[in-house]
Amino acid sequence: SIIEQAPSGRENLASVKKGVLFVGLWVFRARQILAPGGRLLNDGAVWGRGERIAGAGLWRDVEGQLRRFRHPVIREFPEALLAPGFLNAHCHLELSFLRGAIPPGLPFARWLETLAFARRGVSQAAAEQAAREAAAELAGGGCAFTAEISGLEYALPALSEKPLGMEARVYFEV
Repeated sequence: SIIEQAPSGRENLASVKKGVLFVGLWVFRARQILAPGGRLLNDGAVWGRGERIAGAGLWRDVEGQLRRFRHPVIREFPEALLAPGFLNAHCHLELSFLRGAIPPGLPFARWLETLAFARRGVSQAAAEQAAREAAAELAGGGCAFTAEISGLEYALPALSEKPLGMEARVYFEV
């Protein structure tokens, strides 16, 4: 088997996956695994083939089974909690260029008025760049899927690039 110690720090599984092709069996071992049903497994493992996860369990149970496979790739994350990718069910990445421009806590009507006024002066290129940065931030934080609510389409280029493998669906406001 090939056993690699993952570097310490803020490495997430999306960054492990990016640029790496797992052909045969792969196993990620971590201090803790958030398994299906919300079970927290101490000294756990997640395994699979290619881009598909096949299962999760305790390392002691998985380790004995590895002898059956030829050259499994094993990545160890001794200080990590491995969890499923998060889902953002409603976002507006296309409005990311407004970050910090609208004060929090406004009544809804005032918020809409401020939003409409703030949108006037932005260029499409600046709005698309802000959406790219926001999408990368979202994916880097562990989001595996997002539902973008769009009326301006500024987020489409960013989402089509699939930052860190994040999938998306776009719903157009009419």
